[in-house]
Amino acid sequence: MLPITVLFLGGLMVLMAGVFCVMFADVAFRPQPAAAEAGNAKRWQPPVNENGSLKLWAGETAAVTAKRFLRNAAGKVAPGRMMAMVREGVSAAVQQVAERQSQVANHKCEQDRAVAIGVTAPEALAIADELRQHGAGEADQVLRRLAGVAAGEPMLCPLLGVDGRCLTFGSRPLACRGNCGSCQGGCYTRDDQAEAIAQGAEVGLSKALAEAGLDGRVYELNGALQVALQQSDAADQWAAGKDVFADCRTLA
Repeated sequence: MLPITVLFLGGLMVLMAGVFCVMFADVAFRPQPAAAEAGNAKRWQPPVNENGSLKLWAGETAAVTAKRFLRNAAGKVAPGRMMAMVREGVSAAVQQVAERQSQVANHKCEQDRAVAIGVTAPEALAIADELRQHGAGEADQVLRRLAGVAAGEPMLCPLLGVDGRCLTFGSRPLACRGNCGSCQGGCYTRDDQAEAIAQGAEVGLSKALAEAGLDGRVYELNGALQVALQQSDAADQWAAGKDVFADCRTLA
């Protein structure tokens, strides 16, 4: 009985080894569509350009996507999987273009009349900092606009670009966030709830600054921004408790 048992176990081990080898070979040498799919969406990054260039770019990217898939398919083409990759890429690209267009639209402000915009000191300083990050050109442009207007004289917002976009959308005043915070069409809209939030935030910010011994007054944007741009150490001076904006007109 012992020899028979040994033979049986030996045969079983050989059989299992054979099955393992077949499974390993199938996994190791089978064409891997996943390799072609890896990073597919990342390749579909549309350039910021005109429609003609986008069309050319999309054609080239689709061709590259299909070629990579076919190269990895090793003769076993799965058309459904290949088209899924192309569709995924096209959808990703279209979504990115739509987001860009929405983002540009939301950066526009159709305010076409001179209004006094209130900002606290840190708001003015943050706006000045963003302008500097964009390069000296924008900061100088805004300063020239401000210099051409007498103190306290109404003027259109100096942060409006030639195309109506806000030059410092990311750092725009709290007061502006109550107007265009949810605008989806590039329009100047007023939302009561958004405005209430923005106004409340400004009040709370001013109070907290004052309690900390810092200047928490609300200034007219033009004057405060001019000071923030002209004085390179304005932020440090303000943080040290200095009255940097003493000569600026207050709104509250």
